[in-house]
Amino acid sequence: MNLVYEGENQLICSAVRRTTEVLNSTFFQNHLMSNLSEEESEHIKTLLNTIHQTNYNVYIKTYWNPFKRQSITYDINTQSLNINIASLKKSRRIISKQLVKNYSLLQLNKIYGGQENGNLNKVLALRMSSLANYYA
Repeated sequence: MNLVYEGENQLICSAVRRTTEVLNSTFFQNHLMSNLSEEESEHIKTLLNTIHQTNYNVYIKTYWNPFKRQSITYDINTQSLNINIASLKKSRRIISKQLVKNYSLLQLNKIYGGQENGNLNKVLALRMSSLANYYA
């Protein structure tokens, strides 16, 4: 798994780099697995294996839209995370937390489908992001 940001915003560059480190950290993964039920841990194990075994890039793109409320969205078709600079909080920790949430939701929806396991995918992505907030 590679999160790739090719822009010039240093805050986003730093957040993307830190997010990649957190997701690849065995300490983070072990801490995450210890706080999940058996069913949830199976989903997360599959997600983590997918993250480590795939070599494709997920691109981080930025745009400016002051009328849109969401700061980070994902696009399944282009395999990218889109960051709205206009509504972005100026904290690396918050950006990293949102990147983990949206990246894990993107991957979980890809692995398990968005319709059948939609609520579980959202819950797992939220748990991952809340834990990643402490590591960011």
